Amino acid sequence: MFRMSLSVPSLALFGFFALACDADKSSDTGVTDTASPEADTDTDTDTDTDTDTDTDTDTDTDTDTDTDTDTDTGDTGTGPSGPSIQDIQTHVIATDSVVTLEGVIVSSPKAPTNLGFFITDPAGGPYSGLWVYTAFDPDIEVEVGDILTLTGTVGEFSSSTGGDTGMEDVPDTESQTQFALASSDDMVVTGFSDLPIPETVTGAILADPASAEPYEGVVVSVNDVNVTSHYSGGNFTVTGGAEITNIFFSADYVRLGDAFDRITGPVFYQDGQYQITPRDEADFSGYADTCSDCTADSCVADLTVGDLVITELMVNPGTDPDVCSDSDGEYIEVMNLTDGSVDLNCLILSDGLDHIGYIEGSLEVASGGLAVLSRRTDTPCYDFPGTTATGDYRSAVSLNNEEDTIRLAYGDTIFDTVSYMRTTDGGWPGGVGHSMQLSPAVLGDSAESPVDANDDATNWCDASNLITGAADFGSPGVPNEECI
Repeated sequence: MFRMSLSVPSLALFGFFALACDADKSSDTGVTDTASPEADTDTDTDTDTDTDTDTDTDTDTDTDTDTDTDTDTGDTGTGPSGPSIQDIQTHVIATDSVVTLEGVIVSSPKAPTNLGFFITDPAGGPYSGLWVYTAFDPDIEVEVGDILTLTGTVGEFSSSTGGDTGMEDVPDTESQTQFALASSDDMVVTGFSDLPIPETVTGAILADPASAEPYEGVVVSVNDVNVTSHYSGGNFTVTGGAEITNIFFSADYVRLGDAFDRITGPVFYQDGQYQITPRDEADFSGYADTCSDCTADSCVADLTVGDLVITELMVNPGTDPDVCSDSDGEYIEVMNLTDGSVDLNCLILSDGLDHIGYIEGSLEVASGGLAVLSRRTDTPCYDFPGTTATGDYRSAVSLNNEEDTIRLAYGDTIFDTVSYMRTTDGGWPGGVGHSMQLSPAVLGDSAESPVDANDDATNWCDASNLITGAADFGSPGVPNEECI
């Protein structure tokens, strides 16, 4: 038995869930049978002496010698005696029905956004999980493992219809089944229990809506997976195409190529995707990054202070703003000062507001060579020289036009830092459409280390050469011009 604690350093917002009707899916009202036990009407010839007047339809399990011929198969006392989550997910209970679920188990914390939590039938398996929508009610509180009796309304949410209309025309693979509570008065905690063992699935199962639908709301695990996309907006994908999201916990340390022995969490549907929603760090096991695995002379984990130096900054691109925006044109040029090649995979970049970006995937730079790192290369403003190492650090890090601090690091080691401040009466260069360039003179046999020299504004100047094929000035990927 365990209780789960939750730490959520960051979360992406997700849509407001609304209920919608789908009465065509079933004629079952879904109302819980709360009648007392019924009197047997069979003509058995019991030889026992008990005089029970049970009115239920349960098969007796006492040791009497009756010869009942009824075929009752009632409650064994090990699970819900009325409607089940599976009844809701398979539409035995129709959308818009008000029902009571008994003996269900809380399988996730309540979302930090106060929208809801997941529950499960005790037996587990396909169709055994369900999202409980709490409509931002702060009085509804749960813990993982709580056994509940709760009354609510069965609904479907679909972003394609605005959430509350046309549900009869929306297939299951385009909507999220949910169970809406009106208030905390509709929920009673009756005990505490271990959760069912998570269902093991593959990424391919969750990537295909037809095969993923039975696992909506169910706690599942994917095993032996690699990260196959950048971490973006709280999400990333893994082997087979399964998407991982951050309703409860943000794994923003994840990078392209990383690996996990197992990722676990309930399956949530939104925006056309069936997504695993890990509940805390414990739902990620066997994490391995790729930072110390490279074919260069040095991996980024081998470097020390001064091995990399920032040599050029394009902080305000856009001589022609209709052609080049900040997100497309900002870049940071880095030089490898070691005696051998370096792989910059896993290099961490941060700005003055502590936004963090990563170089993801192998990016090898020769000794004395340059790498141009940009926010994005899918819509670049500039054609970098073909031999230049280029990589994205993603859009989280941005270069403020007037002042900022840029750091290159890995772990606790900061390789280089540049803090610039442009003022109206001088200071640092970097006019619109001109990169700031570090003078090559400080990269040679200078008494001062380059990572110290580039802290001095007098060692920087505005670029005066046009970038090939662009209206802006700079020298990304090629030696800087001398500062006069």
